[in-house]
Amino acid sequence: MDREEFKEKLTGNNKKFFNEIEEYLMSNDGLDRFAINDFLSSLQMDILDAQQNGKSAKEFFGADALTYVKDIESTLPKSSKSEKINNILISLGVCLFFLVLYLFLHLFIIGENNVGLLQIALLIILLYIWWFCDRKLTRTTTFKSKRAKNIAEKVSEAILIIPMFFGNYLPKGYVINLTIYGKLGLILGCIVMLILIFKALNYFDNKERREKGRPLLDNGKKEKP
Repeated sequence: MDREEFKEKLTGNNKKFFNEIEEYLMSNDGLDRFAINDFLSSLQMDILDAQQNGKSAKEFFGADALTYVKDIESTLPKSSKSEKINNILISLGVCLFFLVLYLFLHLFIIGENNVGLLQIALLIILLYIWWFCDRKLTRTTTFKSKRAKNIAEKVSEAILIIPMFFGNYLPKGYVINLTIYGKLGLILGCIVMLILIFKALNYFDNKERREKGRPLLDNGKKEKP
């Protein structure tokens, strides 16, 4: 059963119980994602069976979601070398994507005509800090109130705004002056790097699948959980 289809069958509290566990586990990059998905597939059937028998997920498992998921986390295998490389590539891809947006905004919309090498390096570092903080905030607020989650989202957005809109105030170091063709070349170069990262993700994803006897994916497509 497709996971989204399964969620539609759950009542309010059971759906909340499952969503929190799913979000918490998926935000842990140190765990084997195949083991996480296998566990979640098993969990969804257990919750559905309990619901059909008139029990809530909390009653069935005898614990709140946070206590339960922490116990489960300690039993799941750690991520493989290929998966760790994939996590690094995903981080780089996200940072590069927002760097492309920044360059487009400042070079084509605002109309700046130069970039600094030190500035670009600092932007990538700041974007990585944002990505890291966003992941941590997601994990730490999973079992918190809706208000706490909204605050975490606002904090994450604020961290992202700093490099995206105030990056031109960063030290530039060695400055490169750009013509319109230079601007286009820089943007296209970043897009090519994004494509290469995407291809590398697909390669390491399939490498891990071969090692674990899982079906291979074409063109980096993700299988439905």
